[in-house]
Amino acid sequence: MSLLVLTTGGSMDKTYCGKASDFIVGNPMSSPIFEHAHVTSPVRSVEICRKDSLALTDEDRESCRLECELSTETKIIITHGTDTMWKTAHSVNESAKRQKKTVVLCGAMMPAAFAHSDSQFNLGFATAAVQMLPPGAHVVMNGEIFSDPLKIYKDYDRNIFYAGEKDRNPNE
Repeated sequence: MSLLVLTTGGSMDKTYCGKASDFIVGNPMSSPIFEHAHVTSPVRSVEICRKDSLALTDEDRESCRLECELSTETKIIITHGTDTMWKTAHSVNESAKRQKKTVVLCGAMMPAAFAHSDSQFNLGFATAAVQMLPPGAHVVMNGEIFSDPLKIYKDYDRNIFYAGEKDRNPNE
């Protein structure tokens, strides 16, 4: 299996900046995580941007969609901030289905640099899921797979994702 990883930033890639006394989106963490786990499959990484997901624009999502379309890989992971993962999944879903490509988005509630981060688990789960799921865009978080981008919700109080019954408005 050949894997493409698109990185957009988000909590997984955040690091503490002493000058700003704040967390900033730093270098993508997916490659070091794969190296540490001794992943043997070929992995190609493309950095789309380094942003918190609330700062992602329609142009950034379009860049993700185009990169997915133009790639020779049929198994694609997008690392992403958790607040707007569903929007990016929605924007690449139809194109991925049409091209028979499986796209899995994952993120983290805590930066990969933290000892108890969920980054490594979520990226590992995404790596397994992308090999088994049908074409289209899926989100994996908290050990669950969400295959309908318009039904994905984040519970901010419990830091988990869940599938809602009502479709989201793609323009929200």
